[in-house]
Amino acid sequence: MTIRSRIDGEFNGTGDEFVYKLQNGQVWQQVGYRYRYRYRYAPAVTINASGSTGVMIVDGFDDPIKVRRIA
Repeated sequence: MTIRSRIDGEFNGTGDEFVYKLQNGQVWQQVGYRYRYRYRYAPAVTINASGSTGVMIVDGFDDPIKVRRIA
């Protein structure tokens, strides 16, 4: 399943299991630790999901982010 939305507010990259709230109401958490800073405000995201896990692609951020849905 492919999910398209936007980050609800600021995006500051990746870190220690960062939580990402989307404008569609879904909440996804980064799986594991990987630090990379990149600031964007409300960037578009695409999540290629399989069940409650997936890979999130953020517009303007080069690295895919492994995520799991928490809400």
